[in-house]
Amino acid sequence: MYKCLIEKRILHKISNKNDYTLLQYELEVDVVPEPSHLLKDGQWYSGPLTSVIWASDDECFHCRVEDEFPFMQGY
Repeated sequence: MYKCLIEKRILHKISNKNDYTLLQYELEVDVVPEPSHLLKDGQWYSGPLTSVIWASDDECFHCRVEDEFPFMQGY
């Protein structure tokens, strides 16, 4: 099993990519994750992975998915 930490940024403003809320989800998978893979845990789906980095210090794959900007109707 491979430990994975999935990160997704929820941008507060499209114009400022440094202003975001970071969401993280940790899970274990049977195969080494690669970019474009989709990870699933129960009813949770990661979305396609955009980057995968092995962190030897914590023996974990650090994976990113595409940033998201929340849609607010009426704004």
